Amino acid sequence: MTEIHFNDLAKKIKSTKIEDFPQVFLIHGEEFLYKSAMDMIVDLLLPGSSRTLNLDPLEGITENISRAVERINTYSLIPGTKIVALRDAKIFYSREDKWTLFQKAKDETENNEMKKGAGYFTSFLSSLDLDFDDIEGENRADRLGIDPNEDLRWMDKILGYCRDKGISVPKQSSDLIGFLISALEKGFPKGHYLIITTELAGKNHRLYKAIKKAGWIIDSTVPKGERKADKVQQEKILNERTRGILSKRGKSIEKDAYYAMVDMIGFDIRAFANDLEKLINYVGNRDTITLSDVQALLKRTRQDPVFELTNAITDRNFESSLFFLNSMLAAGIHPLQVLTAIANQIRKLIIAKAFTESPSGKVWQKGAHYNYFQKNVVPAILDHDNLLRKHLERWEEFFNKPKTKSNKKTSKNKIADSSDLFLMKNPKNLYPTYQLLKKSDNFSADSLKAGLNALGEADLLMKSTAQNPTRVLENVLFKICGIMPVT
Repeated sequence: MTEIHFNDLAKKIKSTKIEDFPQVFLIHGEEFLYKSAMDMIVDLLLPGSSRTLNLDPLEGITENISRAVERINTYSLIPGTKIVALRDAKIFYSREDKWTLFQKAKDETENNEMKKGAGYFTSFLSSLDLDFDDIEGENRADRLGIDPNEDLRWMDKILGYCRDKGISVPKQSSDLIGFLISALEKGFPKGHYLIITTELAGKNHRLYKAIKKAGWIIDSTVPKGERKADKVQQEKILNERTRGILSKRGKSIEKDAYYAMVDMIGFDIRAFANDLEKLINYVGNRDTITLSDVQALLKRTRQDPVFELTNAITDRNFESSLFFLNSMLAAGIHPLQVLTAIANQIRKLIIAKAFTESPSGKVWQKGAHYNYFQKNVVPAILDHDNLLRKHLERWEEFFNKPKTKSNKKTSKNKIADSSDLFLMKNPKNLYPTYQLLKKSDNFSADSLKAGLNALGEADLLMKSTAQNPTRVLENVLFKICGIMPVT
């Protein structure tokens, strides 16, 4: 029938008559979003108390497929709408997904999310047609086709959990998937609905194609990349979730407090929502969550290796810098990507230092508190950036000499959009600029320039010689952190 993005679901529901709703829904993607999408559909089809009586949730393991089909084709003792939900389904995974499942199993186990970790782990073993006994002993890595140097101690923890809870590896689901597809083609009794939620759902999977033909597929995925378009989408989702949670509790949050949360948590909707609830309870009868509340209550949970590396470098902490460098390289991040990340951070520090050593930057004081920064430094930064903008526009006009007024306007707009040289890229989000100024106090202007030269030399060495990239990057860290003098 149709594929719908999560952002368009509310509009789609509103414009569709209940009698025109399909009898099967597949909701896949970000866990927090697919649960929200399911709630929207269930609230419409089963309003009020009927939800408790006529919603039949099942764990989304392979063995429950036949049970779900049986229940959806059985009339309830209580007349009316009936919904069977296969939640967090593991029925779309294939051999192509095995390493995604492996990594998710490891991550959830190390985060002590044992129930979720067990689901991914058993699905991983199922995709390889293995059981728990097959991966016991010293030959575990060989049986799994994994580098023998890989640290697999986390598996002992998840194996113990699975056995304690009586969890088994699901059988290959080929026959049961065919059974479900056949049931979809036959249709369900009127007023009976099937909802399937899952994190991963490959579009080439035959069940996906069958559901697309028979019902609605709701895409709740959110891009996790670093591109501008990905960041915009992530920001939009976080904004919507934040507004939804706050409006229900009659609260609001200051912009600086919100952006500080983003900086501390990153794009993790579940963690963000949980911390927001903590803050709501923390402020009590107050209507507004402030930056002070965020700083007092929350701890940094964001797992971002690039951030951790650049943060250690800007602290001139060589030991931590070396640790995060090796972690990134071990994770398969290309050495040139690491070099680019370091260079970008040094450029930002140079821009910050240029401001603090300019006449307008004299207002900045080392160790200044955030309130002082907001009141006294922000206006000076805006003036500084506006002056730079005017200089850039004049240079652009001089060198390009646009012939028409429309071209001249376009040229100025292009300069206005090119904000790499501006200290305050987003005036709505002041906190990162405050942190950048504080970090710039760890360096002199000469040391930053020398660090940038060292990065340029490293770039040339990695692209034109056979020197070990790891040693080249370590040498850069030596110089920037002040362990070795820059020659």
